[in-house]
Amino acid sequence: MIPCNIWLLDSPEMVLNYSLQGGKVIFITEDSDPRLDYIPNKLSAKILLPPLEVVDAELDGRLDEAEYKYGIYLSNMEPGDYVSTIIAALVYGIPVGLYFGSEFKDLRYPMMFINYLYNQKGIVVGYREVQPAILDNFYPIILAEIYLKGLIGVDMFMMSMPADVDIPQYVQPLLVNELRPPISFVKNGDFNGYFKGLIKDMKAAGKYLYSPIVAASNGD
Repeated sequence: MIPCNIWLLDSPEMVLNYSLQGGKVIFITEDSDPRLDYIPNKLSAKILLPPLEVVDAELDGRLDEAEYKYGIYLSNMEPGDYVSTIIAALVYGIPVGLYFGSEFKDLRYPMMFINYLYNQKGIVVGYREVQPAILDNFYPIILAEIYLKGLIGVDMFMMSMPADVDIPQYVQPLLVNELRPPISFVKNGDFNGYFKGLIKDMKAAGKYLYSPIVAASNGD
């Protein structure tokens, strides 16, 4: 697993402390706590709240239906883009806290959201003894997601991709457009193999190689 820094905050005191330490706190709640109105690094994310049909299903005890519909909603464009922004923050190493206010104890949707991050994005949210992390097999997929959305550049994508992992096919045309590798360097049109080799060279060099024809070296 790949370490990251995303935590569930279950009290106003935790929120205040996390915020004052520089963490970004994402409020996924309708709660308005005057103690937290003017804290630094506070971000409102009401777009991630479940729609009415999800809340109705939850209150009616149809929890599987509620979680299914909530997952569909979170995959839509606007909430999906917000989730991608959270992922990008983790890749950049920015500490993120999730705060659901009183809904954390009164409703089930906060755990449904955390389950969504785990099941669909491979993100383990830290809480008490659970340490936050990103599952290895999800990492290339979420890197591709935030790269395609323009939330990270090609340099961050290439340097963050694990070595010897296939490049998702739907990402390769964008890499070709950005890096414009000489066609003579791409054996048998194997762009996947070419970019994997370039990533390996970058990791050996310990830096992003701006030109695809620059060889890794032991120099600066």
